[in-house]
Amino acid sequence: MKKEVLILNPHFLPGFKSGGPQQTVKNICDIYSSRAEIYLITLNCDLGEKTPYDLPVNQWLERYNIKVKYVSIKGYNYKLFAKAYHRFHAIYTCGLFCSNTYHMMFIHRFFTEKNKTLYVAPMGVFSKNAIRSKGLKKQVFVKFCSAMGLFKKITWSFTSEDELKEARAVVGERNIRNYLIAEDLPRKIDFAKSRRNLSEKEKNQLKIVFLSRISPKKNLLEALQILNTHFEGRIQFDIYGIQEDTAYWAECEKKIAQLPGNIKVLYKGEVRPEDVIDVFLHYDVFLFPTKGENFGHVIYESLAGGCVPLISDTTPWKDFERKECGAVVPLHDEAGFREKIQNYILYSPDKFRQIKMNAIRYAEKKYESSADNSGYNIIFLEDEKL
Repeated sequence: MKKEVLILNPHFLPGFKSGGPQQTVKNICDIYSSRAEIYLITLNCDLGEKTPYDLPVNQWLERYNIKVKYVSIKGYNYKLFAKAYHRFHAIYTCGLFCSNTYHMMFIHRFFTEKNKTLYVAPMGVFSKNAIRSKGLKKQVFVKFCSAMGLFKKITWSFTSEDELKEARAVVGERNIRNYLIAEDLPRKIDFAKSRRNLSEKEKNQLKIVFLSRISPKKNLLEALQILNTHFEGRIQFDIYGIQEDTAYWAECEKKIAQLPGNIKVLYKGEVRPEDVIDVFLHYDVFLFPTKGENFGHVIYESLAGGCVPLISDTTPWKDFERKECGAVVPLHDEAGFREKIQNYILYSPDKFRQIKMNAIRYAEKKYESSADNSGYNIIFLEDEKL
């Protein structure tokens, strides 16, 4: 008999604006839906939107090989979560500071039922840069949860030992009694298609892309500052992403106006998840000096699309240069980023094609090994408690 697991995540398909957490959940469902009975409760609108999807609400729908229930913002409340808690024995809730998680932690603390396991996936909220955003509110929240004992009976689901260390620094050792390590799972990619459709780098030119939410955390402004110098050769820099922070985008536009004449910049708008690989296939380099990523699905997707990642050292991806498929530069080391870009401009098309092929192979191996001995097996396949 398949294990039943309920997932709680504020946003899911057909939305696409919430980024990494939604992609994490989708990848989990793709891999485990054939071996577990997965149910998911989510809002019936995308991140930052009030217009609902054209879908029935408050009923289980067969979608994406799982059962999904879409609810209104008003209906995404304590009553809903309490009813769900009594229905399911294994619950996986995403985002520590989301209403679905703090309601579930409260219910689990004071109304614990036999053989009930609540898994809490922080989804990157403990990184130094993430915890600084609205830092005071988050500190108060953590102290309140600790004082109420809400962390006592949960099982944390961390994506890495690094995230575990970050969590201990924020919530304290005594609040992490049970945990597992479940590395984020990459999405399934048609790697043969990537190899067939791989674009060629042109001599003394570089097509660079930024693809992510346009917000301070993703650090587009620093990417533009990196480009604000004299390079030998020509650069096309295209920007894709949701303008999540309009004031921040205004700063970026000012920086764009200051760039040298041999650097052409275009804003290309938003990209749906299913189109991301096709976008990356048209570029040489993914410039991403992010302030922090729990996993970095977009980094994996750039590799899978043969777009060489040039990223900051604030992600789990560390060995690109050893694998000859990209580069990792310390955050704020503008000179280091610029040196890599200049070298890439001068690389021959043949040499750069080999780096692109290395990137695709790296992503392919990552996918092939992703579910082996994964901590998610405990959540979705095994019935015993930790």
